[in-house]
Amino acid sequence: MLGAPERLLAGHPAALDEAHVIASSGRRTLVLSRTDLDADVLVDEPERVREATPACFVILEETLRPEAAATLAYFADEGVRVIIMSGDNPHTVSSIARQLSLGDEALDASTLTTDDELTAALATTSVFGRVAPEQKQRVVALLQAQGRSVAMTGDGVNDAMAIKDADLGIAMGNATPATRAVSRLVLLDSRFDRMPEVLLLGRRVIANVERVSNLFLSKTVYGIILALFTAIFAWEFPFLPRQLTPMSGEGVSSPAEPEVPEATSCRRYLSIAQAGAFWSTSPRAASCSRTRTTTDGPSILKNRRAAARVSLKPKSSAPSVA
Repeated sequence: MLGAPERLLAGHPAALDEAHVIASSGRRTLVLSRTDLDADVLVDEPERVREATPACFVILEETLRPEAAATLAYFADEGVRVIIMSGDNPHTVSSIARQLSLGDEALDASTLTTDDELTAALATTSVFGRVAPEQKQRVVALLQAQGRSVAMTGDGVNDAMAIKDADLGIAMGNATPATRAVSRLVLLDSRFDRMPEVLLLGRRVIANVERVSNLFLSKTVYGIILALFTAIFAWEFPFLPRQLTPMSGEGVSSPAEPEVPEATSCRRYLSIAQAGAFWSTSPRAASCSRTRTTTDGPSILKNRRAAARVSLKPKSSAPSVA
């Protein structure tokens, strides 16, 4: 049997302590044990796995993405809280979190059985180990219930449920098909340092919406005041409906959204994706994909296939971030 030390070494405290020491160095530690029990017995009585005899440790070296520290530092400066949720041993997660300056100790999420306990832990801790897939989903729901906007990134099938429920689900390019299918954004080259650009683009959209709203609000207030004055003094309203339409177009629509040919807009949108930055599953991406395919013919399809091949190259996995 191959599995987590906490499960297979529950009846061997000395070996379990040794596994924790190895995990504290930042290496992923598994245990290979032998047993004479039938598989059906272990399925019906899973607690009997502790009776297995340890044979050896399987130690896997964890490699941090070189851009991870700078990316997480950028999020901290921008006021974005980063929460690491990993299924690995808490000692291993703690070691990695210290290298990223995210905290000293990881909390063992297997000890948190209720939503109240998870909420209390989230108030004091941002690093969790031994997190089950359903717990990641619950963490996303609890943060959303607090009025927070939650983005979730991951590459494994165990991240799929949380990515689906998050306000913004982000999958790595080398993620499992199920994870990519439920995400809203896919980082084709699996580079974690693309995340600041995603944040920048999102804030740009919000800023543009605010500007447009201010223009519409100013126009509406002006119209209400003008209507009140004309009603109070029994004046004739100075504008006809056919005059208001061009006024709205010139005063609001043109300044808020300059006219850009669809082909030009799509070229700008797709240039980032073809550079390997990201690809979105939004309707905008689909519309641009159809437009570019129609105008450029087979060339865009060839580029998309090449990008897909690049995105499937294996890379080191990224921690789950909410």
